Amino acid sequence: MSRLEISNPGTFLEGIHPDNILHHASTPRNPHLMTLLDRVRLVNRTNLEVSRIYTELLKEGKEPPVYEDSGIQIQLTMFASIVTPELKAYIEEQNEQSVVFSVDQLLILHYLLKHSKANVEGIGYITQSAKESAKNQLSELVRLGILEQVEAGKGYILSQQTSERLQSDFTYERNVSLDVERINILIMNVMKEQGKMTRADIQQMRGWNQQRVYREMLKLREQGLVESVGHGRGAYYRLRSD
Repeated sequence: MSRLEISNPGTFLEGIHPDNILHHASTPRNPHLMTLLDRVRLVNRTNLEVSRIYTELLKEGKEPPVYEDSGIQIQLTMFASIVTPELKAYIEEQNEQSVVFSVDQLLILHYLLKHSKANVEGIGYITQSAKESAKNQLSELVRLGILEQVEAGKGYILSQQTSERLQSDFTYERNVSLDVERINILIMNVMKEQGKMTRADIQQMRGWNQQRVYREMLKLREQGLVESVGHGRGAYYRLRSD
């Protein structure tokens, strides 16, 4: 059996729907949802604990559950296949180090195993959370060294250490390379529009330090894409004219 589908007559209470059920306050006044979840023994009669279903499935390396409200019945679908077995082992290792992931953090890890990059808005959607809450969850994973920020803090990818544990080296290097390539294209577009950019301009635009600016511009110079003009504070970069 690849999936378990459970349906029950009725609808969610007003204000509850599949896109906010994860963090919605428990409401035992909803007999339809309570009966539905009780049938799979994932709740008790005093607490619906929707987040528990998410947590248990994600910890096993499975897809998160899917809730549907057709207007006449509620359906819960749970998938049996383990799609991220490496995540299950990783979570167990982290638990041994006293790192316990929240359900939102599990969803973030699950997402980043399938996608190269995430942003606050996207994570807010998949975790059914407000922007500030999503940002806090991402920041905590960065603090733990599990994620790292890219695109001057606007994007998030698995850190090299996490990627080495969960993915191949090629995947991590590809994600970082794609990010740097995108940034360099943006820099060259600005140079094309404005004619030039100083090292300070690039630092301000990308959040890089001086050494990082020098390294990245040196690569572009070696590729024959940009050139350095002048010295000292008056120096700047521009696109090569030949």
